[in-house]
Amino acid sequence: MTLSEYQLFLSIGMGLCGLMVLVNLMRVGSRGASAYVMASAFAVAGGGLYLVMIEAPRPALYASAALLAALLIVDVAIRSYQGHNRP
Repeated sequence: MTLSEYQLFLSIGMGLCGLMVLVNLMRVGSRGASAYVMASAFAVAGGGLYLVMIEAPRPALYASAALLAALLIVDVAIRSYQGHNRP
């Protein structure tokens, strides 16, 4: 894989993350707070891909990965809580 192909792959990934942010924000009415959390998670994932593209220092990548993991855990907790409270 050449450098240009690698950067194209990262750019497409960032674009897909941006698209998923918009999709999740449009689903706020049906999914509530979980949609906001997932939109944030996709934004952080896209930011992580950008950090890889610009060859950011490892602590920045680790912080991005930790934030992404935390957001996904929060999403699971929200969905679990909403699932128990539905009739």
